[in-house]
Amino acid sequence: MRAVAIAFLLPACRTYGPASQGTSVGNPGEMAARAAPSSGADDIGGVVPVEATTWTGCDGASPAVDASERDLELDGSGSIDVPGGTWCQAEIRLRGPIPLHYRTPADGEVAVDLEVGTITLASSSGVEVDGTRLLLEVGPPDWLADQAAGSPDPAVLAQRVARSSAVYIDEDGDHVLSDEERARGSVLKGADRSDNGGGTEPGDADGGAEDTGGSDDTGHADGGDADGGAEDTG
Repeated sequence: MRAVAIAFLLPACRTYGPASQGTSVGNPGEMAARAAPSSGADDIGGVVPVEATTWTGCDGASPAVDASERDLELDGSGSIDVPGGTWCQAEIRLRGPIPLHYRTPADGEVAVDLEVGTITLASSSGVEVDGTRLLLEVGPPDWLADQAAGSPDPAVLAQRVARSSAVYIDEDGDHVLSDEERARGSVLKGADRSDNGGGTEPGDADGGAEDTGGSDDTGHADGGDADGGAEDTG
């Protein structure tokens, strides 16, 4: 009986739902994290305390849930597992605040706790994971620029992390987002993340950058733009 009980408890460390392969079967990948760069702030660091990650496929099947607790350092250290498959949404639930710290020319070391809750990222085209290495960029570029002087607003920064982060393919697996990797475009992004990598202003009521045509997350033109030109009106 004791052996049976131990065998029953072990799988609870990591649970993938019945549709953990998403749209297609693939080898598991991994995802690290790094803080988005920002003018006015140097040495950006902190920890993303992951409680669980839910991956939702593009086919409407049941999502895959990884209940493993992991810490992702904002300098690229550490990683979480990503189940193989094609995923159109990822929800990263945190078990506590992100202890963010950075340096500014005026105030030196700045430290603030961000109560983010959940980081939600999505894409209509999805990302295929087959041994793929991903990188989560926490926050949008220049997300600290207007918060570098004086006391930062934790609520504003937390919202930017929750709704303006993005995931890129880390081609070389070095946990650093190169210019080339950024230029290829994100594969998943928050609702407030604009196509050029920035976020919306805190005062925007609707929160986000709705795609209105043109390029999608991966840099490909929408099907209606295939001819690349203006409509001939005669």
